[in-house]
Amino acid sequence: MTGCALYGFPQSTYVRTARMALDEKGVPYALEALMPGAPALKALHPFGRIPAFRHGDLILFETLAITRYIDEAFPGLPLQPADVAARAVMTQWVSAIIDSVYPSLVRDYLLVYIRARMTGGEPERVRIDAALPNVERAFEVLEHRLAEAPYLAGEAVTLADLFLLPIMDYMKTMPESAGLLPGYPRLAAWQDRVGERPSARNTVPPPLQGS
Repeated sequence: MTGCALYGFPQSTYVRTARMALDEKGVPYALEALMPGAPALKALHPFGRIPAFRHGDLILFETLAITRYIDEAFPGLPLQPADVAARAVMTQWVSAIIDSVYPSLVRDYLLVYIRARMTGGEPERVRIDAALPNVERAFEVLEHRLAEAPYLAGEAVTLADLFLLPIMDYMKTMPESAGLLPGYPRLAAWQDRVGERPSARNTVPPPLQGS
């Protein structure tokens, strides 16, 4: 197989997760900044979403499939536990981030601000206020987990941490969530630990439009 290419705009949390996995494994790649629904993206992803990934003749979509492939296809630091139970814990947390954390923190909260900034309007206060209890609940769940282990799946960084960090980095930039974070010291300490990794520093995206 020849080189790797990743498709999607760099401000996407899922695109950054895939980029972090590539960086952790030391895999060279090209990033093509495609927006969801772009014709070139629809040729790679049947639903026109991001990211999509190509390695030679292999085309993949869905971030978990992409990152698992990156981890298993290339040498370097393993991003999934070898132990079957620990790997199940990792997958559990990846699923929780996709199904619960991302909707609460990004879809229902962050994007309310982003859409307002892109249009030059004011964020819908009713929607933000409605989202905040779920933001706090997500922080509470993560704080409780990180009281048990330094990383989401245990003693080492895994794909689960790579799924969460891009989301949490945006939480540091939003007024209510940034104000809440000091109340969750283990989550904040985790964010500092993972954020210091070269893969995190090397993939910081440009500011979102309007921010």
